[in-house]
Amino acid sequence: MKVLINTLHQVSAWNIPEKYALELKEKFSNLDVVYLKSKEKLLKEIKDTDIYFGWYPGKEALNNAPLLKWIHTPQIGVGRFLSVEGLLNRVALTNALPVERRQIGEFAVSLFLGLHFGHSIILKNYFNKKWARQEIGDFFLREKKKPLKEMKAVVLGYGGIGKVIAELLSGIVREVVVVKRKKESLPFKVFLLEEWRDYLPDADAIFIAIPADKTSKFFIEREKIETFLNSPYIVNVGRGKVVREKDIAYGLKKGKIQGYAADVCEVEPPAEDFPLWGFDNVIISPHISALEPRFWDKQFAFFIENLERFLKGEKLESLIND
Repeated sequence: MKVLINTLHQVSAWNIPEKYALELKEKFSNLDVVYLKSKEKLLKEIKDTDIYFGWYPGKEALNNAPLLKWIHTPQIGVGRFLSVEGLLNRVALTNALPVERRQIGEFAVSLFLGLHFGHSIILKNYFNKKWARQEIGDFFLREKKKPLKEMKAVVLGYGGIGKVIAELLSGIVREVVVVKRKKESLPFKVFLLEEWRDYLPDADAIFIAIPADKTSKFFIEREKIETFLNSPYIVNVGRGKVVREKDIAYGLKKGKIQGYAADVCEVEPPAEDFPLWGFDNVIISPHISALEPRFWDKQFAFFIENLERFLKGEKLESLIND
């Protein structure tokens, strides 16, 4: 049985280190483990692959893999895999949803605090060698600026990331409400996504930790922004397409949004005409918040657990086909 590990990513930090392939070979000596180092060899190697571990390899590769039985991706979002017609009818697909990603939630809260305390303005002046007490003092005296303890925060999504955000915020702000696909008893007030008129207009901070699917794509757009009463901060660590960025720019210019921070964009990397370049109250991070020293340790530990299930004929965890 052949396992193909696809390390190819344009950002080297996201490349799967070869040491994990070597460990896999040692632990499962009966498997043929191939560590892909060249994009040119992808179509050849995937042709007789049974198990694929890695990033989305493209439609051509997936349609050129007749023996493929299981795909595991270290991502959470699997939209591009699902775009391959008939893939789920012939291949088991799992993602890394159970892998602990606490740092993303912590990063989201840090972005919120950075917006609230004007870190982008402070840094701008620092890099320009300015002791800008007046400008920063004026920022702190803005009429719409509330103390944290008086704020209501809305967390869209209550998966692993959303849970961390809600947990951290519960000790900082007045109220945390959670938006889920289904209502359940939680330590927080729970709403459904479509009940937005009951939770969005009076929010002081909105955290996005949901994927962009048919119900959430461009969920934050001009109609909803116009209902904002408190000029909320918006922090997006879910998917870029949950917001319409040109409408976020509109809301910032009109004062309907107090600040926007994101680790994701509609198009990555953003182009020169990206509507959110140049704002003092915007922080954009290059979709990197999941990375931390033990990232690949945790990813491979989960993959090996699932591999053992697969070899025993047991049901895979985090199965998208389920």
